[in-house]
Amino acid sequence: LTFPISQRSSVGLGWIGFSTEGIEARSGNTAEPDGYFSDSENALLISASHRLTDWLAIGATTKAIRQSLFNESASGYSASAGAQLFLHDRLTFGATYQDFYSTYKWKDGRWENFPRTAMAGAAWRFGSRSLITLDYHETANEPGGVRAGLEFTSISSLPLRVGYSQNAFAAGAGLETSLGAHALRVDYHFSSQDGINDQAHAFSLAIDFNDADRTNSWGDNFAAGSRPKA
Repeated sequence: LTFPISQRSSVGLGWIGFSTEGIEARSGNTAEPDGYFSDSENALLISASHRLTDWLAIGATTKAIRQSLFNESASGYSASAGAQLFLHDRLTFGATYQDFYSTYKWKDGRWENFPRTAMAGAAWRFGSRSLITLDYHETANEPGGVRAGLEFTSISSLPLRVGYSQNAFAAGAGLETSLGAHALRVDYHFSSQDGINDQAHAFSLAIDFNDADRTNSWGDNFAAGSRPKA
């Protein structure tokens, strides 16, 4: 949830949850597990952003985390910050530094820190309905990587997307429409990735409760289906 508190400032509240059960536990190299256990992780996020000038906006997020793993538990918090530069009507730069400060304590007294992640990228709008993005990300103790993406909206309120990152391919689509006095956006994402999961599917839903005229991400009015006049 995000709440505008002025024309240039907003605050946000978020929750991330992860849970899995049926993890096999073994004390030795045996075919059958000795038992099963679960892992549950939850994070509460509080964010704030402010547009300092017409060309610069900054933001920060603090995150509180709680984890239960087998018969262990841990809790902690972290802080992240970011900025956006609006250098042109079509060109935007952005950068974030995630978990630059963190602490995480287990029940047995062990302390850990989250790996710091730095990201920087740019987005360029070309034509009337196309967007291309390019970013670089690097996590502590891991090699960095470059990602690229393209969004094209051939039909009003129906963006199509494709991306590539380190031998991983991604594609998706969105739907933006009105929901009474509100705006509704549904997104679908598919990726083929290395590692445990060969393929991944993700869905997201966003609702805008503002009472202003409903427009999509390209500025088109939902009712009229065309770009509003200045």
